[in-house]
Amino acid sequence: MLRELLERSRKALAELDNLFSESKRYFDEVINNITREFKLTEEEVNELNWFKETMLELLDRAHTQARERLPKLVAALEKHLEGGEGAVTLERFRKVLRVRPAGESWFISAWLPSRGSWRFMLRIHGVSGKTVFPDVVRWSPADLESAQAGWRASDESYSKTGRPVMGTTHPWQLLAWSATRYGRLYIAIMALHLNKQRPSIEWQLVAKDWMQQWCGPGGKQRAREIARANPLGLLTLYLGDGHKHPEAFAVSIGSDDEYYSLASIPGIVRKAYETAYGKLLDIIRCDKWLALKNLTPKRDPVHAAFNGRIFWLCYSHSAALLNARTVTKSEKEARECAQLLAALGVQANVYKWLNKYWVIHLKGREVLKLAERFPEWRNALRELAEKKKIEPRGPVARKLLELAESPPPPSSKAFNPNGGRKRGGRSPAW
Repeated sequence: MLRELLERSRKALAELDNLFSESKRYFDEVINNITREFKLTEEEVNELNWFKETMLELLDRAHTQARERLPKLVAALEKHLEGGEGAVTLERFRKVLRVRPAGESWFISAWLPSRGSWRFMLRIHGVSGKTVFPDVVRWSPADLESAQAGWRASDESYSKTGRPVMGTTHPWQLLAWSATRYGRLYIAIMALHLNKQRPSIEWQLVAKDWMQQWCGPGGKQRAREIARANPLGLLTLYLGDGHKHPEAFAVSIGSDDEYYSLASIPGIVRKAYETAYGKLLDIIRCDKWLALKNLTPKRDPVHAAFNGRIFWLCYSHSAALLNARTVTKSEKEARECAQLLAALGVQANVYKWLNKYWVIHLKGREVLKLAERFPEWRNALRELAEKKKIEPRGPVARKLLELAESPPPPSSKAFNPNGGRKRGGRSPAW
């Protein structure tokens, strides 16, 4: 563990100046662009400039502190690993190890998640300030509540006094959240994370002019119900806990993923631009917003759900082939879904894609088995038949159209692994 910490500490030290310079440049450029692109009062422009100066000052102070501590950490770790006794002490605090260079009051927090590699964090002390972020979007009360609900359902928490709190390592997320909790802000730089790829700066913000509307054990669930029912709520829920997925509109809910229809994306994007929140997300260079817009379906794909996962249905005229597929982030998720399908007699192929995603693929006859059992899948076949103008040529197309045009009789709803009607001999190679 200490060797890995040393490697990451050296990497962080080498990249420290660039990290803070880029962060300062980002806030300087983005706040100037907001001032230029939005119609603001003189007071609002002054508030934004105050916000920018506060961010730059906090970054300078945090940079100085990290620049002072990282070399001491590297030197102490090198001495310890070379056999120097007492150069570093290890202290356990619950599930966290504290790695402390000799004679220092500060330390590195180290912990090992259930999945993944070691996490290391250098706490930054006493770097905080007060400022204001104006209402640049000009929210209506209903739209604002929806946007706030999405953030609360994902990353937002609240303080002991009930004020909304946001923690993030993404500068764009800091701004996107501040626009929905505008007014007086308390902002602090809490830590420098010593990541494998690149160090990152952890921010914490408290909205001093707001009280958390969704408190208590069920607060997140109540906020999630509001967010799911509104395009802006879905958007901020995605900006908080969404995945930059190449083919799916997915959000983490606890340890699971929740998938939404791609067909909902145009309405989300349209509503965001109607409120000017979309314009703000463009200016602050929000990468999740760009990923979401790139997910907008260009060919209006046909889909159906199984166990909360969205499967896309495809039909090839030239090969007369029907198939369906979905994508997951991990092999475990894919295998669990395949096992649930297998319990229904539906066989799925699972394979890795792009070296980081897992595909669950269903051949035509497996799709038809699901359509025999679930009305949603029959409706999807009906939609596919209409869009693709499928003609009854071949066993796949004939069975597809049969299921699309009329549901199976009640007696056939008891699942038949051969696909509905009993046939003599072998099943066709669908």
